[in-house]
Order: sequence, then structure tokens, then C-alpha cells
Amino acid sequence: MAKADRNWRRRSAAFLLALCICAIWGSLAQTQFNLADLMRLGIDVPLPVRLQSTWHDLYAFTPLYAVICLVGLVPAFALADWLAQGYESHRTALYTLAGAAAVWAALYSANLLAGLVVLVFAARTPLGLASLMAGGALAGWYYAVRTRAE
Repeated sequence: MAKADRNWRRRSAAFLLALCICAIWGSLAQTQFNLADLMRLGIDVPLPVRLQSTWHDLYAFTPLYAVICLVGLVPAFALADWLAQGYESHRTALYTLAGAAAVWAALYSANLLAGLVVLVFAARTPLGLASLMAGGALAGWYYAVRTRAE
């Protein structure tokens, strides 16, 4: 197998895992913020219901959120890759920042396209949005580490 082919496979696998990290993190955050909102309204959410809701959102919401993340991460990582050329010492920081910015941009764009104030309810508050962006940052960090030049 040629070195370029191995490199492409390694980068593709790292991207898919980074996308999964971002989507799963976001789905978990979304569920917990929604449940916390219900509890603030005085609704009792026992642990079994919390776990069942989390599991349900993992298989029901994660695929949709993964598409939103995909739309953001592809151009953000391409830009980070371009900016990192010649600045290898800043590569991890660039990808981490790109991942966070990708989630923000993707959610902002999705809201504009959907004509809704907020498509992903956790993004209604600054803390919720920051939590979703943290998933993007983690995905960017993971991708940078896994694709570091050997």
C-alpha cells in the first residue's frame, strides 16, 4: 500500500471518529440540557427516565446532529489544515479552535436554513452552546492528535 493511501485512510478514519465524538457529545449535552430545563419547571425526572431519554437521543438524535456537525467540520478542518501548513507547533490549537467554530457555524447556519430561532435546543443558552462547541473542540483536538505527522 502506498504511503499516500495509508495517510488518506488514517486521516479518513480519524475524521470519522472525530465526527462521532462531536455528534455523541452533542447528543448527550442536548439531552441533559433539555432534562435540566424540565427539572427547572418542577417536573420530576428520575434517574431511569434520564437514562432512557439519554439512550433514546443517542440513537434518534445523534444521526441528525452528526449531519449538522459534518457540514461544519469538513470546511473547518480543511481551513485548519491549510493554516497549519508551516505552523506545525500550532496545529493542535488550530484544529481544536476549528472544531469549536465549526459547531457554532453549523448550528447558526442550520437555524437560518430551518427558519427557526433554535434547531438544537441546548444552543438556546450560552452555556448550552458552549457545551456543544466543546464537543467540536474535542473532535478537533482528537483529529489533530491522530493525524499528527509521524
